[in-house]
Amino acid sequence: MKEIQGRGVSYGILKEIDFVLRQGEIVVLMGPNGGGKSTLARLISGLVEPNQGKVILRNKGQELPWEEVIPWQEVGIIGQHPRRQTIGANVQEELSFGLLNLGWDMGTVRETINSLAEKIGLLDKLNQSPATLSGGERQRLVLVSVLAMEPSFLILDEAMSMLDKKSQEACLNLLEEKNSTIGQLWITHDPQLALQGDRLWIMHEGSLFDVGKPEEKLKDKLFCQKYSLRSLGNGAPSKSPKNRDVWENYCRIQLLRKRGSLTRNKEHFKDELPFQDNLVFQDSLLKENKNEHQSAANKATMYEEAEGFLEWKDARYNSRLYLDEKIKERTFLAILGASGGGKSTLLESAIALIKPTSGSYHAFGRDIRESKGELRQKIRLVLQEPGEYLIGTNVYDEVFYLKPQNPLKSWLSEQGRKFSKIFWREKLDKQAVEEEIASKYRINEKTVDEKRVDEVVDDETAKVKIADEKAVEKKIIEGGIELEYLQVFGLSPDKAYSYPENLSGGERQRVALAAALESLPEVLLLDEPLLGLDAQGSEMVLEFLSELKGRLTILYVTHNLWEIEELADEVWLLKDGEIILKCAYKDIMAHQEILKEAGVRC
Repeated sequence: MKEIQGRGVSYGILKEIDFVLRQGEIVVLMGPNGGGKSTLARLISGLVEPNQGKVILRNKGQELPWEEVIPWQEVGIIGQHPRRQTIGANVQEELSFGLLNLGWDMGTVRETINSLAEKIGLLDKLNQSPATLSGGERQRLVLVSVLAMEPSFLILDEAMSMLDKKSQEACLNLLEEKNSTIGQLWITHDPQLALQGDRLWIMHEGSLFDVGKPEEKLKDKLFCQKYSLRSLGNGAPSKSPKNRDVWENYCRIQLLRKRGSLTRNKEHFKDELPFQDNLVFQDSLLKENKNEHQSAANKATMYEEAEGFLEWKDARYNSRLYLDEKIKERTFLAILGASGGGKSTLLESAIALIKPTSGSYHAFGRDIRESKGELRQKIRLVLQEPGEYLIGTNVYDEVFYLKPQNPLKSWLSEQGRKFSKIFWREKLDKQAVEEEIASKYRINEKTVDEKRVDEVVDDETAKVKIADEKAVEKKIIEGGIELEYLQVFGLSPDKAYSYPENLSGGERQRVALAAALESLPEVLLLDEPLLGLDAQGSEMVLEFLSELKGRLTILYVTHNLWEIEELADEVWLLKDGEIILKCAYKDIMAHQEILKEAGVRC
């Protein structure tokens, strides 16, 4: 039997950790976002080498130094973004690629891939491009492609997070067949999935703890709270007073950004606008936002006739989706269904990323074919894999890319391009580059000229109130209102200058959500927004959505019924691109059987 050992390993956030992963066991790795879980996965898989300590492979008691091991032959890894791990022109080519490179004959390869495709429900999609699959289907495809190569160890980094219950069970059955021959490391935030493990590892701030059997620890609420884990038996995370503060800070900061004020004192702010009535406050913000993006002539059409707020009329989308429905303004609609059922396609249609091949789609009372781009500011979309569409040079650029004439943004973009050239020219280590960029981005007093200060502090009264000019500069740059906005979503100021690719999956999800809500949209489209988030992050998002409910129109895609508890007004169940069930959420319990059949976790 083989085992991988780490001795005093340090890399990035990891701090002199020790570990042992053996063939024939399943180890579950959990912990808060940004703690180092994915970094450890890359280290074990050989994608990066430790700066300190060593990793060794032991085979029947004999040690093999890691530099003498060919990692890809020993360790298979399925990352958080399955799209990045697909290179074949179609599903058949993707499944056969690794086997052919191992020297298998074509007849055996064909027989193997047909068997695997049937087990994971992709047999009828062998000639389909991976790009046309849903997120869950891509996860299944990558899993079996790597598993077919029979590695000694397998790492799954949130590799079953997009799967409905039935698809997940099919993948677990495949993994169970390999239990005795493969050492498995599962990175997950799902406590039910963690119960399958033999041991539980906790990663916290770069330190690794082996805490024994998962079940005992995941029943301990204090332990789970300490490490931001969802405990067993709990569906939706409990509400916390801290999350109410998150909402109030969001409202306060958005109002300050709207008004260009530097007022930060909460008590003074209450006198200016009653905090206790957030509904009135948010409605006033939304009203201001609408007035900026619409003319007086079409107000009545777009907002008073709420019945046709979003409306599909006999709309077909390349045989993948059919809709003949209306969504009323300020509705919270939950969209459920199996992987590949059309849920993500529906969201893409709502923001007009795809257009109907027949029929029509109207948003805000207008046919989308007449829209000239303003739709994208009123409707914001958070997709399953935020790492695939974050394009900013840094987090700040990504979140505030809609902000016009932003001098700080322009400066950051210029510096980002400069350091990108350094990276490609000298091929520096990515982490070292990030640290260098971050140090350059920490703008000090010398880089702030009088013009920049005057642009931000343009109110003479505000200048008088702030006695020390250096304190003004510090507020603008180090504690600027935009940086405060990022902190609302759990993104510390130093993360503002980080390249999004260097963040954890959960942190990227926070960036995507912060970007979507930055412009005060009128419609929010969320495609499994809790993917990759720890318990604290999930709790924050759900509490935030409970405050947004009734203020925005929200379409929320999920496989988990507990996520939409006390949130959803209406539920749609999709199958093969068509709605097979519509009901009010209060009536959902009467339809549990059909939901379970569709793979929804009830």
